[in-house]
Amino acid sequence: RVSLLSGGLDSFCGALLALDTGDPSQTLFLSHADNNPVVATQNRVIPWLQKNVTADILHVSTGLWVGARPESTMRTRSLLFLALAAAGPSP
Repeated sequence: RVSLLSGGLDSFCGALLALDTGDPSQTLFLSHADNNPVVATQNRVIPWLQKNVTADILHVSTGLWVGARPESTMRTRSLLFLALAAAGPSP
């Protein structure tokens, strides 16, 4: 299964629920790194989960944009996360 981990509180809670209800080695945590504050938050969340919940976390973070300026709005964020989940590797 795939759990999207954006760095926000809602995806953090979703990660906790995913870890509580299933085998951590069967869950892929997927992040999109689109700006420095988001990356910094994601870089704090994963180590916290590894330390406090389980060490067996598979996390993939990627950045998807071409050119000098990425999409600056959240209009495409849901579609992006769905596409990343569909394209993500199997744990």
